[in-house]
Amino acid sequence: MVGEPIRIVVAADDGYAFPLAASVRSIVDNAHQDRPLEVVILSCGISAESKRRLSASWDTGPNCLIRFLDVDVNSLSAWPTSSSLLSHPTSATYARLLLPQLLPESWSKVIYLDADTITLSSFDALWELDLGGLAVGAVIDPFNPLIGSPRGVQCWEEVGLDPDAPYFNAGMLVINLDVWRRERVAARALAYVESHADCIGLLDQEALNAIVNGEFLAVDESWNMMDVRYADSHPAAGGATPPPVSEAALRHPRVRHFTGKRKPWKTGYRNSDSVDLFFSYADRTQWAGSRAGRELSQGPVPHDRKTAKK
Repeated sequence: MVGEPIRIVVAADDGYAFPLAASVRSIVDNAHQDRPLEVVILSCGISAESKRRLSASWDTGPNCLIRFLDVDVNSLSAWPTSSSLLSHPTSATYARLLLPQLLPESWSKVIYLDADTITLSSFDALWELDLGGLAVGAVIDPFNPLIGSPRGVQCWEEVGLDPDAPYFNAGMLVINLDVWRRERVAARALAYVESHADCIGLLDQEALNAIVNGEFLAVDESWNMMDVRYADSHPAAGGATPPPVSEAALRHPRVRHFTGKRKPWKTGYRNSDSVDLFFSYADRTQWAGSRAGRELSQGPVPHDRKTAKK
């Protein structure tokens, strides 16, 4: 795949325009300038004004293309957006399951990122991974490492899954689109959500894990370093201690993922290092000066401001 653009997809609705601005800003800032990069924003109802501000936030070089791809939000409304384990997502979470039908047939691979992520590395190394015919590459969820974990696949026994199979977090996925199309991975995941709505916990993430059943390429945790790894205490499911993480991954994460209801751009968030990291990119967008959900300034900061990196 030498010379092929690195292709990244991020999905968001209008309520997530602000963190989306920072997330994509970080992707662009950390990309290698001599490697083609294509970023597709799955717009789940992002307004025209937000699109204007987002586009103005992402000054790019000649090798980078960013475009919006509108998603019919009505097509996502049939599936649940809350459960006994989760209450904060919107229907935009299901947009990643539409990728096989939304993206060009000529695309065989794509990297999917949640919009509540900050990228701190180029994606060259991740893009070159050989998935070996597997549907997906992903990071094992450190707080739900197994299908049978308390916050893993809730109906694993009923479905006949292996409780000891690894379970991944879907905030960063390297997707083998050829396999997804051939094996109808997305369609089967959506059908799983629909048929298990009464017991499902983590929605489309759980459904994907149920379909894959541990058959994925586990990649280094640095590619999806959850914010709670940096908290004073780790709220692992069931009170269990999460698996150890390498010091190198902690010190040099490639993608930081702000999981959970608390976010650096919201009030009540207490991890100051994560706040500084997030706003080092947010302040290079049209949302410069925004703090805790209240916009203090709508003007962008100068483009030569240095970006804080870890």
